[in-house]
Amino acid sequence: MRREKIRELRDKVQEMIDKSHYHKAIKLQRQLLSLAIKERLEPHYGEYYWVLARLYLAVRDKDNTIKYSRIAVKQLKKYQKGGNEMDDTIADLELFLASVKNHN
Repeated sequence: MRREKIRELRDKVQEMIDKSHYHKAIKLQRQLLSLAIKERLEPHYGEYYWVLARLYLAVRDKDNTIKYSRIAVKQLKKYQKGGNEMDDTIADLELFLASVKNHN
């Protein structure tokens, strides 16, 4: 049941993003992440934290953007296998994190 709820929440998060309802999307994404943790879906944590970081960026919450970007990088690196697209994703995320930290 939790995994089905995760799928439903992913759809709802996307719907809220499409409507620019970022605060609602954050709330839903946090619920999704909580369920993913209960289900021990560790390979997906990086992606879920990355979405949360981008949502916080959308509402101009720099502290949470940085916090969740760092967590996303850490989680993605756990499941990184050399020489694949994940390397590029992590590199892009690290550049993003650096730019957010340096932006006033």
